[in-house]
Amino acid sequence: MAEPREVVGREHELRLLRDFAGGDGARLALLEGDAGIGKTTLMREAITAASSEGARVLVARPAEAEVGLAFSGLSDLLADVLEAVVTELPPPQAVALEIVLLRREAEGRSVDLHTVSAGVLTALRTLGERGAVVVAVDDLQWLDRETVAALAFALRRLGDERVRLIAALRLEGGLAQPALIESLPAKRILRIPIGSLSAGTLHEVIRVHAGRTLPRPVLLRIHELTGGNPFYALEIVRSLPPYEPPSGFQMPPSVEALTTRRLGRLEGPVRRVLEPAALLRDPTVSLLEAVSTDPRQVGQRLDRAVAAGVIELSVDRVRFTHPLLAEAMARMIGPRRRSQLHAQLAQLVDDPEQCARHLAMVSSRPCADTADEIERGARVAAARGAPAAAAELLEMAAAVTPDSQPSSRWRRTIEAARACKPAGLPARGRKLLAAILSELPSGTQRADALVGLAGLSNDDFEAADRALEEALIDARGDDERLSIIHRERAYGCSSHVGHGAAREHAELAVAAATRAGEARVLIPALTFLAALETWNGSSNGGALEQALELQKRERLPLAYTYSPNVILGLRHMAVDRLDEARELFEAEAAEAESGGDDYAYSSLLVYLTELECRAGNFSAAASLASECWLRSEQRGEQFQGGAALWAKALVDAHLGRVDEARTAAERGTALSSEIGEEVYRVLNQYALGFLELSVGDVIRADAVLRPLPLRLVELGWDEPSLFPVWPNAIEALIATGEQELAGEYLALYQERAGRCDCPWALATAARCHGLLRLAEGDIDGALAACELALQEHRRTPGAFERGRTLLALGCAQRRARQLRYARETLQKALTLFEQLGATLWAGKVRTELGRIGGRTKSRDELTPSEQRVAALVAEGKTNKEVAGALIVSVHTVEAALTQVYRKLGVRSRTELARRVHQVASTKD
Repeated sequence: MAEPREVVGREHELRLLRDFAGGDGARLALLEGDAGIGKTTLMREAITAASSEGARVLVARPAEAEVGLAFSGLSDLLADVLEAVVTELPPPQAVALEIVLLRREAEGRSVDLHTVSAGVLTALRTLGERGAVVVAVDDLQWLDRETVAALAFALRRLGDERVRLIAALRLEGGLAQPALIESLPAKRILRIPIGSLSAGTLHEVIRVHAGRTLPRPVLLRIHELTGGNPFYALEIVRSLPPYEPPSGFQMPPSVEALTTRRLGRLEGPVRRVLEPAALLRDPTVSLLEAVSTDPRQVGQRLDRAVAAGVIELSVDRVRFTHPLLAEAMARMIGPRRRSQLHAQLAQLVDDPEQCARHLAMVSSRPCADTADEIERGARVAAARGAPAAAAELLEMAAAVTPDSQPSSRWRRTIEAARACKPAGLPARGRKLLAAILSELPSGTQRADALVGLAGLSNDDFEAADRALEEALIDARGDDERLSIIHRERAYGCSSHVGHGAAREHAELAVAAATRAGEARVLIPALTFLAALETWNGSSNGGALEQALELQKRERLPLAYTYSPNVILGLRHMAVDRLDEARELFEAEAAEAESGGDDYAYSSLLVYLTELECRAGNFSAAASLASECWLRSEQRGEQFQGGAALWAKALVDAHLGRVDEARTAAERGTALSSEIGEEVYRVLNQYALGFLELSVGDVIRADAVLRPLPLRLVELGWDEPSLFPVWPNAIEALIATGEQELAGEYLALYQERAGRCDCPWALATAARCHGLLRLAEGDIDGALAACELALQEHRRTPGAFERGRTLLALGCAQRRARQLRYARETLQKALTLFEQLGATLWAGKVRTELGRIGGRTKSRDELTPSEQRVAALVAEGKTNKEVAGALIVSVHTVEAALTQVYRKLGVRSRTELARRVHQVASTKD
């Protein structure tokens, strides 16, 4: 495709792009449309405009063949600017970028995705401080996963830097939505749909770009056949004879046919030079010369391809003007020639992963050496934090493993399936294992395959347990594998059956691992036993201490589920040592992300969300929950979906986002119920009950919360702080007049709180005791219990529950006619809730303050003029009518109303009216 001289018929889209470049809202402009619809043309126009205004432009044009090549897109984007910023990068980030961009040998170092992503963020910030930066990605759907992850990491964390991303996305063909788009909130994305052109506009496109004016019947026929797609239309026009175009012609069945015809006009020697370029991730003139039988003619032939508009040259680099041309060129290569080229390129490229891919394409015939080399490439991909690429290469290695080596083929298939889990491709992993299970003989490999299948079946606990039960037979006599199987059965039972069955399998796992004498098996077995003890509230068995000591000595890589540091973090969180817990969780999360283990990373985000809610860092918790849900939703897993929705509902409920919290909790309940995952079903119900309690619907809150504590006890999830259902259930019972049952629940809760010696649990139990005494008319007892609760709160870092206790104390003080003390106490509670952004609970405090009467000392109380504005607006008057009534300007009313909204924590006139009427009724 020749460089366009001007853009035709896209004035609206161009205006949107110009506004985007000069705005400060959206971070990503997304051009969406079918192949050939004009996205690339608009992209080039945007790049030209940005360059002319002095912006630094970083460009990537990935092809479908590059999807599996880790960091190929990053190489395009940073190749020309790395030297300009590398001195300003922290050394680990600089080294990581140089390795993945193939500027430096890895020399045995494992490069993690987190460090690479941090390097990309630092590079973009550095460039952004020097001036505007535009990152342009054509055909975003073909961008490799690792580059997507790095860009998503950077874009989420960029602040006011002048960095914008423009990307073109092909929509047809059932292509998946790239994770980069899902990583940003909708308000940060400007979506620009690129639709079909009208016949009149298509005529203008052909005139400008092809220099042709067609008879109307021909034009209409082309418009019909192409559906108004300018790329298709131009390709047809360029293939037509120069005079008297035929009225009857057929549109080629696909873009491939069009581009093949275009490429067919090149001379044979020119096409031959371009063939290896079509097979390379990053073709260079040097590589093409190395492959050619006549290297002295390569430059001249490339010039002809440039003149034909097929490729572009930049110093030593070769680029097709459109990825479709490269794909078509690759498909034009005959099988023998293709095999020859792949074999040559495998010897020439330096990157083991690229080498592996070329080897995989050499021949479909089995070859042990080829399989070994492809597996080596998979190891490199895994070390770079690219499990999806590793899984694909392992699958390729298995495919070319000779029939005489079935054990190697099965092993590679099993490893490929295992890599699918951290890559977020469980369905693919299950398919791989299902294909070999029927041919695997009884024994340890079949046991490994069944264990792998169970691990990829989180959404079907019964199927997973059946696979593990079958695996026990195949692993008979192998203590190492028996330990793994019992451990996995314990994990499944903990979520599905209950503590007793889970404990039995966990103890069998420890016993088998002890017999095996392998630390890498014993540590996770001990860790999961310790996890069960932690969740059960009986953390004195010594399993965690033994696991931590072994891990300290052995330093083994472990999945997050079986990492003793994660369980230690949970124990710290259970006793309100939140800073220590956060440090452990964040370290494990960073390791999971750097290793490309998306599943583990998402799971740790759940823990971190709960921790930040406990700490009162609701903004941080909201970001964590959003990312957790995003990743889980992308994988489509119900198990983690239920967990992620619980995290989201928890944050939204604390922040008073009523509709969002209710939707998340109800959906999380449904997802967990559907697969029989009982713990997160209970926790989602807890979030829903807490929300109803927060909005004041105590009847619905009680209906939801009442059964939850005893259900958790029944399952053995009896640690009262990690599963915080008790205090809200008790408060709802008290509010509905069920004092006797509330007393029974409180006795059970106090016993558990005293057993675990958790400040959070002791404080909330004391508060519940105070609320119960107050409901029974024992005001002195209520005051004493709330004061005791406040003493326990001094040992807790979070402010939210302290605010609730202050609210309870203020209510008791008001009932005791200690009005001055009540006002001061409630004012403290109001300040806490307002600082946290807990609007619903701030509203409860304001209501209680309204019952006291007199003047409060709140800096956020309404001034007399604001009260008059609020009252008139609550009556339904417009701003103009309020201004007329008060004899002020509309602007003055708008400014006053803004302050009223802020001070009262409301977001609409309806909420304001409800609040004003509520206060009025309490005073009556």
